[in-house]
Amino acid sequence: HTLLWPAVDSMPTGLDGSKFVIVASANVANILSLEWFLREVMPSAGNVAFAIYGNIDSAIRSRDPSLYERYARHFRGRVEEIGEAYTDAACVLLPCVEGHGLSIKTVEALSTGAPLIATPLAFRGMDVDLEALSNVTLAEDAPAFAEGMRMRAAEHTNSAARAVSPTRRLYEARFSAEAYEKALAQIVGGVLADPSALSRQGVSVHEHPTTL
Repeated sequence: HTLLWPAVDSMPTGLDGSKFVIVASANVANILSLEWFLREVMPSAGNVAFAIYGNIDSAIRSRDPSLYERYARHFRGRVEEIGEAYTDAACVLLPCVEGHGLSIKTVEALSTGAPLIATPLAFRGMDVDLEALSNVTLAEDAPAFAEGMRMRAAEHTNSAARAVSPTRRLYEARFSAEAYEKALAQIVGGVLADPSALSRQGVSVHEHPTTL
């Protein structure tokens, strides 16, 4: 068996953002995570400009109208092109406290090259050295997340450096289309070099090419 990381479209990089950004669709894990962020993190995060993109706005409004009203001005709703959500990002927030499997929005955030503030769960399933990602602030709990936001808001972001930032390099090496093609070529090359390997497992390359 070979682990083949998925290819995820790159988001905009190198832009002069002005706000913190959260991207979330209305699934259960995202809803619970955003509620945690709004209830536990934001009260002590200070006066930080942030925007929430995605159809999660209606879910929060129906589950907790008062919470929605408190932060209604920050919800931007669904965007036609997901890249639009990242075009004004000074920093991407990944307040994940629920969820299973690889997080696509985390991969998208990596591709921007922008500074990230995230809980460790945001990087689930990736098997990466988080300490090597110098533009990522890891937060184990709500106070640490709020502190990370306050500190990041006080810093000047060098947007020109995003294209070569540690997170952008990680994206290019593992989750870009080029990385996927290279990994797939290595798998196929190994099979073509020794087609009997599949035959020994009772698999025919000609009959079942999708098993690659």
